[in-house]
Amino acid sequence: MSLYLEFPKLLADFPFQVFSNSGQVIVYPHWHKEIKIIYVKKGSVNIGANDEVILVTEGEIYFFGSGVPHYFLASPESERLVFQFDLKFFRELPNGDQKESDLFRLFNEAESHSRYWPVKAAEEVRQLLLATFEEFSDKQVGYIYAIQANLLNRLLLFYRQIPKKEPIKKNATTSSLKNQETLERLNEIFAFIENHFDEAIILDDVARSVGFSPHYFTRF
Repeated sequence: MSLYLEFPKLLADFPFQVFSNSGQVIVYPHWHKEIKIIYVKKGSVNIGANDEVILVTEGEIYFFGSGVPHYFLASPESERLVFQFDLKFFRELPNGDQKESDLFRLFNEAESHSRYWPVKAAEEVRQLLLATFEEFSDKQVGYIYAIQANLLNRLLLFYRQIPKKEPIKKNATTSSLKNQETLERLNEIFAFIENHFDEAIILDDVARSVGFSPHYFTRF
């Protein structure tokens, strides 16, 4: 199966989305810039990541770092909550002192499966996810602030309580790093377009902005 780059549709207010799905679902291999968290409310999900297939069962959480290729197959009776957010949310905070590369490393080095987290930390993350989904579903006054606060609390848990994973296979690490390099290039391209959207942009100009020849840029 081919691997594709996904561009999730995030909220207009800030780079976040959450949705619920159920039943037997196949999600083909893909990757994206955003962090993805899957909370299995019922049943089980087979998740493929870093050349492994992991069974995530009811009550467990699994997340993917930025640029990590993944896919999954959910069982017919399963129910999941899926959360996605862009690391630029933290970078753009008024007092944010962390570079996006540091946050990328934080999530990519953390243990992905809640089965290996401290029990208290897993329960705290679980409650934050449920509260976030409830806020998003009810959309009461100030719900965006509530979701942002939950994101910050999750970030703090990742810094202080979520353990680091065992070193992964070299080829998996290389794949993630290559994807990160691609994301950085895409960010440069998007920034150029945003800064010149009211001009007549030609392919040569965009290619030059990221140091590519027009031919290689077209392939990219």
